[in-house]
Amino acid sequence: MKKTYLLFFCVLFTHFTFAQGIIWETDIETAFKKAKAANKLVYVECYLPTCPVCMSFEPILKSAKVGEFYNKNFINYKLNGEKAEQVKFLNSKNIHLPNFPLFLFFDPNTNLVHQAEAGEPKEDGVIAIGKTALDPDKRSSSYKRRYEAGERDLNFLISYAYYSRVTKDTATNLPVARAVYEAFPKEDLNSPISWAITKKVVEDIDNGFAKYWLEHVEEAKNYETAGGHPGGEQNVYGVIIQNSLYSLRGQTYSSAKINKIKEYMNKVGFGQYAEGATWQLEAKALVREGNTGQAMGVIDNFARKLATNGAALTFIASFVLDITTDNTYVPQAEKYLKQGRPLLKDNNQITEYYYQSTRLQQRKGDIAAAKKELAEAKKYATLGKLDMKKINDLEAGLK
Repeated sequence: MKKTYLLFFCVLFTHFTFAQGIIWETDIETAFKKAKAANKLVYVECYLPTCPVCMSFEPILKSAKVGEFYNKNFINYKLNGEKAEQVKFLNSKNIHLPNFPLFLFFDPNTNLVHQAEAGEPKEDGVIAIGKTALDPDKRSSSYKRRYEAGERDLNFLISYAYYSRVTKDTATNLPVARAVYEAFPKEDLNSPISWAITKKVVEDIDNGFAKYWLEHVEEAKNYETAGGHPGGEQNVYGVIIQNSLYSLRGQTYSSAKINKIKEYMNKVGFGQYAEGATWQLEAKALVREGNTGQAMGVIDNFARKLATNGAALTFIASFVLDITTDNTYVPQAEKYLKQGRPLLKDNNQITEYYYQSTRLQQRKGDIAAAKKELAEAKKYATLGKLDMKKINDLEAGLK
């Protein structure tokens, strides 16, 4: 009788172990310690508790079939994208999550070796993702080698371009996303597949997909609405425009190109932000093109809109000093400083004002006045217990 009872208990225990699905570690550090000891990959499911798609995977990840496969082959960790202490790990690995849920696989030394979108909530699909992660010739870490060997299948290119977004590898994303466009049949540019690819892999305004969809905003709106995400196209356009403007590429754009971007921003509903996003880049471009007077006009137009913001006026004055090399436009910078000074109350802001005023007097060649302004900067920096390094560096240049 005892034997029968014991056997029955063992069967129940075994059934319970498998039926509980994936076993999750409680913290990421423990997961990697166990992975190193067992020489296994770490599977990280990145999710949001408010994401309906994420929640649709919960029954799948709790199934016996999926649990058996993942518990055997991986150490598993569930990462809540709403918890800063958990997201801190992704930030330390320079990983970006364009959407949820996302499946990430790391080697025991915390190197990302595979990334996959979850796809449909099906047991076989989730297991297939795990099998790919276990295969060094198929997982994401093989993409670079395969691309350099000449692989140009469209689906492969899309996966590689997306992986480069997840790993914040812009240098790879730009040429691979261009290759995606080159491989895509141009007669299908107005299709929902074309828009889906744009959403997934494009970060550059010069990409062919971006150029097309920035001229076909209504069609993009319709696809987002039909997909249950009205207004979602603005997020896509926002990513493309911001990643282009605030990049090293953006620093080299011509004034004509920046004006084109402002046109795009108006088309997609960002018109109210266009001047604020582009005035510095436009001014720099005009200076490079030999149109410094026009650049000062752009700056002055923007400064008039910030006439009641002392800290902003101080910054604009410093910007004028930064992008000019002679004294022709020093009076314009001085005007902004004088206009902004009565508006400043905070020690940090007042310190910055006197620091920029010191630079201005130095540019004018009045070293005595510069030293007087620098003494004020030091006084307010001391009151505010601020870092004195840049003040000390400027003082060294006055001697």
